[in-house]
Amino acid sequence: MPSTLRKITSEPSLITIILGSLLLFATTFEEEIGTKLVKIYLVMAVILLFMYFLKKDIITTEIQQKEGNSADSLLWAGGTIIVFTSLYSLVNMVFGRAAEAGQTAFQSFFSALVKFSGIDFSQLTPVKYYLFGFLIPITETLTIISLFIFVAWLFNVSATNLKDPKVHAIILLICTAFTYFHLKVRGINNNIDLAMTFLFAYLSLLLVAKRKEPESANEFHVGTNLLALKYGV
Repeated sequence: MPSTLRKITSEPSLITIILGSLLLFATTFEEEIGTKLVKIYLVMAVILLFMYFLKKDIITTEIQQKEGNSADSLLWAGGTIIVFTSLYSLVNMVFGRAAEAGQTAFQSFFSALVKFSGIDFSQLTPVKYYLFGFLIPITETLTIISLFIFVAWLFNVSATNLKDPKVHAIILLICTAFTYFHLKVRGINNNIDLAMTFLFAYLSLLLVAKRKEPESANEFHVGTNLLALKYGV
């Protein structure tokens, strides 16, 4: 069973699941899911597939899937969710956004999902949970991890050496691109929420560099989105 689970959660399996699911949505659930959304993440999935073959044949990296670390990864992901939600409350309080001072990070995430997708979330069907709670966060996280690994390889930087300022410079670059994506494509135009989007990506890549594996970052993003769907309404 552990070996089967490891195969299911491996990068090639996840990319296959992402591509297959998005193609299914594109051909079967166009009105429900929206063609624009599917097209955006299909492009990401193609990038992931391309990066997978590059990492297999050309790029070398210390960031790899590990065996038997699921409990540790869940613990790190859970701790990062707590840190992130605490920072969200702190930023709101410091910047005095009174109208939203009582808003949680999950409510903010949920509002962004509604604005971006244009989908009716009055009923959270299994399809919506799957799409927004698993498929989208996994796709986004694997994409920024792949870009992180690629840029680090391009400039001969060890992606796991957090003492090297170049690593943090690369992380900042990827986080800026991630934030710009959310600004231009996902329509988040609130300064504080953009700052938290940047921080979200930064925490994700710190997890990757620290843990030398993608699982905890994936679980951090999936966990945050699932909590947003459950408690953000």
